[in-house]
Amino acid sequence: MTVDGGGARGAADKVFRHNGAGTMVIKNFRVEDFGKLYRSCGNCKTQYARHVVIDDVLATVPGKKIVGINTNLGEPEEAGSGPDSTSCLYTAADVAYRP
Repeated sequence: MTVDGGGARGAADKVFRHNGAGTMVIKNFRVEDFGKLYRSCGNCKTQYARHVVIDDVLATVPGKKIVGINTNLGEPEEAGSGPDSTSCLYTAADVAYRP
């Protein structure tokens, strides 16, 4: 699935939840006052490998998380944050902070 353009505001929890298999692409999107922009399903009855690509997204505060993934394909648990060169692939140069 590809979301190209648009925006969301005032999402108390997730803007996008990915329950099926495959890759979700979110690009040219704006989000503000949100819980998570994207969350892969952590405890769906049937689990699949899921991938997400975030490109040219403007996120303004307040916001909690851009992406939440589930690396163990089971009950979700906090395992880390930031790039890990296995499941979460980006560099500091990929993110721009604007005051």
